[in-house]
Amino acid sequence: MAFHTALLADIGGTNTRFALLDSDGTIGAPAVFPTAAHATLEAAIQHWMTETGHRPDAAALAVAGPVTGDSVTLTNHPWRFSTRGLASRFGFTAITVANDVAAIARALPELPETAFRPLKQGTANPAAARLVVAPGTGLGVAALLPAGLTAGTGFHVVSSEGGHVTLAARDAAEAALLEKLRSGAPAGDGHLSAEDVLAAPGLARLYRALSGRDVAPEEVTAAALAGETNASAATAAYCAMLGGVAGDLAMTFDARGGVVIAGDLPGRMGPAFDGDGFIWRFTDKGPFAAYLQAIPVSLLDAPYPALAGLAALLRDQPLDDQPLGDQPKRPVT
Repeated sequence: MAFHTALLADIGGTNTRFALLDSDGTIGAPAVFPTAAHATLEAAIQHWMTETGHRPDAAALAVAGPVTGDSVTLTNHPWRFSTRGLASRFGFTAITVANDVAAIARALPELPETAFRPLKQGTANPAAARLVVAPGTGLGVAALLPAGLTAGTGFHVVSSEGGHVTLAARDAAEAALLEKLRSGAPAGDGHLSAEDVLAAPGLARLYRALSGRDVAPEEVTAAALAGETNASAATAAYCAMLGGVAGDLAMTFDARGGVVIAGDLPGRMGPAFDGDGFIWRFTDKGPFAAYLQAIPVSLLDAPYPALAGLAALLRDQPLDDQPLGDQPKRPVT
């Protein structure tokens, strides 16, 4: 590789994680901090360098937002930056930027089987796409495609903005629930996206629609585990709708290689995550039910998967061959 050490940065709307990648491929212990703790990404990097004494000569960043050129803006946080500007300020001889869920998708082949907790059994096709759906501060979607006709010959990672598709109701009861949410949709224009309901804040919105009370998402989960009626209804509705969207996306990407649910929220829900409701809606696709029944679905249970994905992306794209700041002009990494 063309660098001695590299900064790996998983930059989310809520939390950011920095780690050092050595030239032998070892990822150091991550530093985790609230994204809001620093006014800019540049300030966060400078603070990390000062605290650790690290001076990496390359960087790979996973960002919670689309990557379409030199200028990058987070979707759910005010941070924005220029890749060339970062390289100039910190002396990075090479820099690469990927969508954060794309980085998680690239990590899938690098992770042990124990990192995947089965939600539904199935038979994975190793020559087909694997899909990641990641509910957290937002709702991220990305796919991993084998580069050759057989597995093991390299990978392509495809980012998407699939989390912003319009959320559809399954039946009249769900339509009535979504109508309650529509008037308070964040966009303020009546458009209700999958992210509006299925990212972490959406669980609180569901609970408010059912109970009239404002609480944090983690409080909804705790109340559901305690058997509170509205909280149980909110989590059940959440899991069902997440399953429906994941099934739609699995068909869109032809994800016969498997579907992985990542992100912070499902893991935090623990026993409150209604796996049966999720799978019922995942496969509830009329004549395509059998197609979806064959696709394995799992929950990702691995620490800092985006960092492992960034390291793999650096390995996939030797920095000798990548001009500084030469980022794709569309969200494909």
